[in-house]
This record gives sequence, C-alpha cells and structure tokens, in this order.
Amino acid sequence: METTRNKIPPRTQHFFNSLSNYLDTKLYYFGSIQRADYFPQGSDIDVDIFTDNEQATMIQMQHFLQLWSIQSPTSRRLISHKGNGYQAIEKAEGVKVSKKDFKRFVWRLNTNDRLVYGHKIMYKDPEGEFAAEFSIYNTKVKDWILNEHQLKTFLPFYTTCILVILKYLYYTLGVIPSSWYTYMKRFTLSTLSGFKYDEFVVIDLKSTFGKVISESGEQNKPLQNLEKL
Repeated sequence: METTRNKIPPRTQHFFNSLSNYLDTKLYYFGSIQRADYFPQGSDIDVDIFTDNEQATMIQMQHFLQLWSIQSPTSRRLISHKGNGYQAIEKAEGVKVSKKDFKRFVWRLNTNDRLVYGHKIMYKDPEGEFAAEFSIYNTKVKDWILNEHQLKTFLPFYTTCILVILKYLYYTLGVIPSSWYTYMKRFTLSTLSGFKYDEFVVIDLKSTFGKVISESGEQNKPLQNLEKL
C-alpha cells in the first residue's frame, strides 16, 4: 500500500513524495488507485496517514498544501489578479488551505465493529492534474485501518467489472447523474461485495449532535445511534 498499483503522472508522484518527506512519514494508498477500476480523469487518490500527533500533522499538511497551491502557475495567475501579499492569497479562490478544511469524523469498522476517530481533507491540485482525499489517524489504529482497506482492494471479479462499466458511463460518457453513480458505487462496494454499508459520523463541534453520513445515504442521526462517544 506504500506504492500505487496504477501509474500516476510524474508531477503527481512528486507531490506525494514531497508530502511524505515533508511529514517524515509514509503514505498508504487505498481505494481505486490500487484496483482495475481507477479512472485517471475522475477518480480521487485516497491516502492514509498515521501519526502520533494528529494536530501537529494537520498543521504541517496545511502548510505544505498551501505552499504547493501557491507555487502552481494557475494559482499565481489568480493571485496576481487579486493584488499582492497574503490578502491576495485569501481572495484567490481555490488557493488558500484552511484548518477548517480538515473534517473530524468517527468511522465504525466492518472488521471488528470498533469506532475510530480521524480527520479528512480533500485537496484538488490547482492545475487539475489530480484530486486526493487524505485520512489522518493515530498510529494506534494503523493495523485496523489498513486491514479494513485491504478488504476492498481485492474485490470479486464481477464487482470490478461492474465498477469499470459504471465509471466508464459516468466519467467517460457522462450519461448517468452524479447521485445515481454515487448510490450504485456504494451499493456495489458494499452489498454486492459482501460487506455492510460503512458508517461515518462527521462531528459538528457547534452542535450537540453530529451529522451521520452513512454509505446507505442516511443522514442526521444523533451520535447515540452508533455508540456513546
């Protein structure tokens, strides 16, 4: 999982290598980037990061992603239109990376029914070359998370075929709506593959209750419906 099964462009690989060096930790790739259903023009690259100090790692990531964004030619053009200095970066859409972009969540694992905490951030390259979703966990749950992701790396042949057809219709031909694609993808990766629907709780610190987003599409259940946190 430390390397990708599917080849990625040199600049994209440089991004991930640089991030790994900057954080001084390994990156673990999972999801479609490790399977035959990866579509470069549309699929996100999913990455796990494990650390003894999540807060420090998020600060480091925020700094790195901000630097990467600022250095891209597209971002430089956006910033130049807004003026000079930090205020220009603030005003340039898609350039600034904020700590608010990191979303805390709880995930109920299928393998052992444990609840694990983590943080996610979606990052889109300003040049449009790639999109990556990073999941940051404490090192203590590393084995659990990697085992969970391994289950959906080696899928049944029929599941892979369905995913390839589904993504071809969505990404290449554009003949199915996003909502239908999302539902069918989740159904294929869960029920058709013999797994339960994944349950995530995105924690809203401004509210007593978290917003539950499960793979089945259910939302707005209180945290108690999963387990007392």
